[in-house]
Amino acid sequence: GGRRTASQRSSRRDSGALDVVTELISASPARRRRAVVSEASDKHTSKAQQRMGGEDHDHGGMVYEDVAIADMSYDADNELYQYQCPCGDLFEITLEELHDGETIAHCPSCTLKVRVLYEKADLPALTEYPDE
Repeated sequence: GGRRTASQRSSRRDSGALDVVTELISASPARRRRAVVSEASDKHTSKAQQRMGGEDHDHGGMVYEDVAIADMSYDADNELYQYQCPCGDLFEITLEELHDGETIAHCPSCTLKVRVLYEKADLPALTEYPDE
């Protein structure tokens, strides 16, 4: 019995990949597309999970990245923190949301979210507005 060599492990893995390819070739075009899309989605999800440190169970979805508040830009006029999203837009979270204990900044253009790392004591004070 004993241990397998690296080449034996590799050929076994290649054999599994060959079985998948053979099955796809014999499958209908629609089934091939579904399988390829599914595999690509699985790879993307697992890489994303590794990069993002898993799922954020509190907000029902994946957190793209943990971002220190010092790395975000702050718009004092709008009391808004922003951070560049890979889609080209900006993740946003308001100062009020941070004061309320929220940690997730959302991108308005895609489904990505980042977790904002901050100490509540370090936040600027909220602007007080008179009741209308």
